This record gives sequence, C-alpha cells and structure tokens, in this order.
Amino acid sequence: MRCEYCGRALSPEVWQCPGCGAPVEHHKEKETQEPKQQTQKEQDQSKYTNHSNQNTNGTNFNKYYEQYEKKDQGRPLHISAYGSFWVRLVADCIDIMIISAVCTLLGATEDLMALIYCAYYIICESSIGNGATIGKKVMGLKVVNSDFETISIGQSIGRTLGKFLSWLLLGYGFFMILISKRRQGLHDRMSGTYVIKTRR
Repeated sequence: MRCEYCGRALSPEVWQCPGCGAPVEHHKEKETQEPKQQTQKEQDQSKYTNHSNQNTNGTNFNKYYEQYEKKDQGRPLHISAYGSFWVRLVADCIDIMIISAVCTLLGATEDLMALIYCAYYIICESSIGNGATIGKKVMGLKVVNSDFETISIGQSIGRTLGKFLSWLLLGYGFFMILISKRRQGLHDRMSGTYVIKTRR
C-alpha cells in the first residue's frame, strides 16, 4: 500500500503517512457489511468532498478534514504538513520587500508604513485574500483555522497584532514555531490559526 499524496510505501496499520502527514484510508470492506453502513459511508465521502469544494484555489484538503472530525478528536497532522519556520521566514521576507517597495514609492512616513503593513497582512491572510499573502503563495503556504477554513477578518486582525507582541518579546514569539508540534508562533496561538502547506 502506498500514500495517495507522496507515493511512500506504508505499513497496513498506520493511520497517517510518516512522510507527508496525509491520513491513510484503509479500504477493507467486509462482505457482511449492511446496506445502511454503506449508505453512511457514501454520505461521509460526500461531506468531505463538499468541504474540499469550498476552497477557491482548488487545493484538496478533504483527507485532512477527515482527521479533524470529532470521531478523531482533532489529532494533529504530521509535523511535515505545517509550514516550517524557515519556509515561513522566506515568505515573510518576500512580503516585507513588497511592502517596502510600495512604501518607498509612496514616500510613506513610519506611521503610514505600519498601517500599510497591518492592512496588507490582515486582508491577504483573511478570507478576502484566500488566506495567503504574496510571499505565502510563492512558498506554497496558507493560513487556516482548526477546520481548515480561511480565517475571518477578526482572527486576521488578532494574528497581526500578535506579531507585534512577538517583536516586543525580542522575537521569542516567532521562535516558538521551531518547538511547536503544529508549528505555531505566539500570534498563531493567540488567534487559533495554523500555517499549512498547500502543495507537495
């Protein structure tokens, strides 16, 4: 048996691919399975498909939705499914260069620069910008909530303000990403958000 995402060979008893973090489906149907159970399975598959169709960028998250259903008690994905500290750092560097270029063209003051910085992240990382700044799109990342949905404006505001708190703590809030099982910085924990990979 192999992983549908990365093609890695899997053991029959694993529930999650150790390589890419994708949940593993075991297609072992019993001959004695009742029609009612088959109907329920079809309904579940339809439910996951509807979830994936809600993503406007076409990314298929239906495998991950299964793992976050109540029956699985919200078990975290494999750590490789989340955006790493270094990949996120590169994405932020791209965004900062874009913001700096815009501010230079506008001849912006420090106050205006801070306003542009906040507006850029709040809009792009919310549902309005489909959960990703330009830098995150380049690096294949997306900001989501625990249900793998794009976050609201309110969550995005809280996440952006949390970044300033991380800077006040001498950057410790950002380095928390290195030790977190779900790669969450202080601003992620404050707003209940995650940064996941959108491509493999």
